[in-house]
Amino acid sequence: MYYKKKNFFNKYVIMGIAAVILIAIIGLVVVLINSGRIAQEKEKKATVDLKPEPVLTLEKNTEEPNQTSVKITATATIEDSEGINTITDPEGNEKSGNKIEYTVTKNGEYTFSTYAKNGKFVEKKITVNNIKERTADEPYIPEGFKHLEGTVVEGYVIVDQNQNEFVWVPVPSGQLSSDNIQNTKYNDRSTVVNELQNSVAKYKGFYIGRYEGAQATLQPTNKSVLITRKGMVPWTNIDYETASKVAAEMYKDLKYKDVKTSLMSGFAWYTTLKWIDQRVPLFSSSTDRGNYSGQVYPTGTYKSDSVNNIWDLAGNVREWTTEQYVQTDTSQEDQRVLRGGSASVPNTPIKSTVQTVSSKDKTWGVRPVLYKEN
Repeated sequence: MYYKKKNFFNKYVIMGIAAVILIAIIGLVVVLINSGRIAQEKEKKATVDLKPEPVLTLEKNTEEPNQTSVKITATATIEDSEGINTITDPEGNEKSGNKIEYTVTKNGEYTFSTYAKNGKFVEKKITVNNIKERTADEPYIPEGFKHLEGTVVEGYVIVDQNQNEFVWVPVPSGQLSSDNIQNTKYNDRSTVVNELQNSVAKYKGFYIGRYEGAQATLQPTNKSVLITRKGMVPWTNIDYETASKVAAEMYKDLKYKDVKTSLMSGFAWYTTLKWIDQRVPLFSSSTDRGNYSGQVYPTGTYKSDSVNNIWDLAGNVREWTTEQYVQTDTSQEDQRVLRGGSASVPNTPIKSTVQTVSSKDKTWGVRPVLYKEN
């Protein structure tokens, strides 16, 4: 009886020892496998690290002071047979190849980067500080235009090849003004506002039509186009959508470069009045600087209706703007704001009125603004 118990005990001891040995063997195998994987990863990483990095060279075309623009050439090279994949400019535009050119018009730090085909990445910065910062006293003249008359103080006038005239509105701060009193009533979040503000921030001003817009026919298409010339009958009986379209397309078929036009925004309107008020105090609330006779006159009829070389901002015809009236009743038709006095309403200062976008009137018209797009 004693020996049977002992054999039973020894049997389980042996089984336990065998299990321990088996577990140890399995653990050893796992360790060996993991060690192999780690070694492979290290070898792979070492191989990648051995690949050469690209070299990114940034060069400016000039170091001379008082430049209007500077061209930066970015060139990427690498000492392997695979070559360069892409170079990315400061705006995030990725371009294939090993060389790009990028023109800047403002001082600052600009970052370029390149990817090699072997997966390596390099980033590099360059500082530009030899560009003369533009001021409001230096109006740009778009290609195809020329200076006609006037100074920045009294109204700097440019004219295109078709005799359309515009007046420079200087904005030294680079920031458009707004109507702080009524901005709870009117909302101007149109694309035009952002585009114009970006241009003003860069060029410190914009151009406003010297005269109220008139209608002309573009040959040979017989298309009606907007013009701003002296001695023309203002384009009236025009609804908002049409006014917005013809203002935006004023130079669409005339191929002027870097020129964009639109309806006046509320910001452009108040910025213009703020500038005029500096030279003609209280003009924005005057009732004696415009035509309120009850009859719409041709543009530029009376010299007394001209301030800072801009005609008929007060009186003659009210002008559509991009401002939208803030309504509580959303079922109503979209309403937009017209600015300026009207010939049909005697002795009205330059106040606003709100009308639905489909409305027309013989004393409602349009005046374009012009600004540099790039």
